Amino acid sequence: MKAYFYGDSNTYGYDPRGIMGGRYPEEYRWPDILMGMFPEWTIVSDGMNGRCIPADDRSFQFLEKDLLKEAPINAFAVMLGTNDLLNQWEPDTYEIESNMETFCGKVSEVFKEQAEPADCYIITPPKLMLGGSDGDKYNAEMSVLCDKYTKLAEKVGWKFIDTRGVELSMAFDGIHLTENGHKALAKVFAEQIFEGRDKSYER
Repeated sequence: MKAYFYGDSNTYGYDPRGIMGGRYPEEYRWPDILMGMFPEWTIVSDGMNGRCIPADDRSFQFLEKDLLKEAPINAFAVMLGTNDLLNQWEPDTYEIESNMETFCGKVSEVFKEQAEPADCYIITPPKLMLGGSDGDKYNAEMSVLCDKYTKLAEKVGWKFIDTRGVELSMAFDGIHLTENGHKALAKVFAEQIFEGRDKSYER
């Protein structure tokens, strides 16, 4: 069994306390925590600092190549949107939603080549906790984007994981998870993606 997680710095395990792309040790990154919890699974962690949703053909081709290389994949999950939002002076959640819809369609097309369909998930990014008036604007727009993801998942036939109801510890920058945040996120994914398929982990 194989799961593929596609995301940005919060999948990569970026540590904002460091410099030049510092990273938490493996034991504190949520994908690596899941690897320890589910040894029977192969877990591919594809996280990159600053990544936005690759909606156009050129930016998607790298992921498509990796998906075909890793096939067959049983579960695929995407957690993106933070950088898309923060890179906009005036946040446009409609554009981000549209890009995510295009992305989901392209991923679904790739998985049609598999003998067995993959379970695909849209995951809401961790909530933003930015300060100041601009921060309040982006915090609010992230919530709007997550609402849109809820409906989008149903539209494209993907499963949905909403992290907003989970107490995720955020670092001082209001964008990145702390070590405890990674641990909490791993527990959510364990319960919502893996539970029922493998109960070998301890709660």
